[in-house]
Amino acid sequence: MLENKGKMLEYAGAKDARLKCRFFGDENAESAVIYWHGLEDHGEWFCDVASNLAARGFAVYLPDRRGAGLNSADRGDCRHYQTLVDDLVRFIDLIHERHKFIHLAGFSWGGKFALYFAIRRQFMIDSLVLISPALAEKAGIGAFTKFRIALSLMLGRNRYYRTRLKPETCTRDPEALAYIERDPLRLTVVTARFVFNSHQMDRHLAENADGLRVPVKILLAGNDAGVDNVSGLEMAGRFHSRKMEIAEYPGAAHCMFFEEPGKFADDLAAWIGGKWRAPVIPRRILIAGAGAVGSLVGGLLAKAGHEVTLLAREAHAEPINRRGLVMGLYTVKRTVTNIKAATSVEGAGPQDIVIVTAKSYDTASIVEEIAPVCGAETVVVSLQNGIGNEAALAQALPTSKIAGGAILGYFSMPEPGTCLHWHDRGGIMVAPFERMTMEDAASLRETLSDSGLIVRAHENCEAVKWSKLLLNVSFNALSALTSMPVEIILTHKELFALNRVLFGECVSVMEKLRIPAIDLPGYNVVARVKAARKHTRRRRKVGTSELGGMSSMWQDVRKGKGRTEIDFINGAVVRRGKECGVPTPANAHVARLVNQLASGEVPVNTFAKNLALVYRVKLSP
Repeated sequence: MLENKGKMLEYAGAKDARLKCRFFGDENAESAVIYWHGLEDHGEWFCDVASNLAARGFAVYLPDRRGAGLNSADRGDCRHYQTLVDDLVRFIDLIHERHKFIHLAGFSWGGKFALYFAIRRQFMIDSLVLISPALAEKAGIGAFTKFRIALSLMLGRNRYYRTRLKPETCTRDPEALAYIERDPLRLTVVTARFVFNSHQMDRHLAENADGLRVPVKILLAGNDAGVDNVSGLEMAGRFHSRKMEIAEYPGAAHCMFFEEPGKFADDLAAWIGGKWRAPVIPRRILIAGAGAVGSLVGGLLAKAGHEVTLLAREAHAEPINRRGLVMGLYTVKRTVTNIKAATSVEGAGPQDIVIVTAKSYDTASIVEEIAPVCGAETVVVSLQNGIGNEAALAQALPTSKIAGGAILGYFSMPEPGTCLHWHDRGGIMVAPFERMTMEDAASLRETLSDSGLIVRAHENCEAVKWSKLLLNVSFNALSALTSMPVEIILTHKELFALNRVLFGECVSVMEKLRIPAIDLPGYNVVARVKAARKHTRRRRKVGTSELGGMSSMWQDVRKGKGRTEIDFINGAVVRRGKECGVPTPANAHVARLVNQLASGEVPVNTFAKNLALVYRVKLSP
């Protein structure tokens, strides 16, 4: 047992931490497996399986999690689970050019983490393997222990707590049991902070399990004393994977690779050897108005295997056609070469899907350009900000299926041929608008999910568009006027007061029009609306997913475009408010100021230098 412990490697994780990893096989093998271990174990436990897989031609990497195994610093601790994500991102970035396919396998607690990673970073892996995944535990943490952990964190005391897995629940194999009991690297305590971070991951998975799109293989131990397989399978039933296989080892304990190593290695080898493949059915997709948002969505869909054309300006199209689209995805850079960019639709032919991401003020002109490629079976979906775009598309394209949608995230285009997506929070929501059924919307969701973004479908288009509008009215204009990112606006007393009133006016208009607010991917809009009704929205610190965000309206002003989407956002609230008798003085005020700024009537820094001009408006009670 464990005769071959592999080659020892060291790599730089997040914040340049030096982390250890065992390696087996050929460094240039076509397929690589990254094994992420559980809470108490470490990479060495998997060495026999790794050696077996290496003999079959696979490259196998066994990195030890920071604070575990061979990584002795801060044992049992984790400042934030995002740090573990960044560690794995850095590791994959080191090896991805050597291997054509990368498969992530996670065991026990590592299975939970691997699932979280696969949902947040789907573009980095080709398939996922979950081995006895701890998606639900049979015996969770007791109420008293939870209280002690919460108190510890509140008092700034990051205390240690014993792990709950006993060696005899891991395996019934005598040799393996003896190895576990004498293993000096086995982790038996974790910090309160680690437990809290694990709980945060549980919450994310409960909300976003349907965000998994990559093929997944689930291996369950039939005699698992620690993991609740039934509840875990209930979560798996929500996966949106292109392909999913589930296998159970009826008599196996938690560490099934100790129980039935031969069969386990055979099953794993069959999966990573080709059974994982679930080819994407290529759709012809046109991105109309490919700026930062459109290029990012189009690039991800092209990477997944779709036939994508970006309708863009020549300055952006030329470098894409010459060397590919460069996408900055959080901390990772990828270049997509199987994508076309054009300045017109001439020769493009009929499209299956047209995704409109042009600015709202360009809708009238863009619809004339795309009309020749839009037929009766073409789905045209607007992911634009603001109100009214879907109606304009439906009128100008009288036979096509029209959908509305919202995309959430921070996007930018620092230079032609390049697009950036700053944070992994957010996703896409779509809804049928005209000549389109929910079945059509579900099919659209299937295709857009190939992007690796979290995509959901809803039956009420107005609810989708106005719920996104709620987020836009309270931030976009203030960012454009003050040149401040979200984290400053939300902590500035006067600006936040104005932010709250802008939001509240929009809520009042929605209520009068009987348009419901709904949650959008990554954003709990309903809770914000409830807080607005009770006047309990408070200034707050923001999370890392919100840092540095500047609105596209601010970018339009800075680029001197002469116009913005303000009339389709805050201006739309004012117009609809007048129609239904709801006063909207704050929205009218910021809309007027932004139009002054965009038109050049006042210098670009006028309001940034004198914030009182922005927030001195008679606010609604």
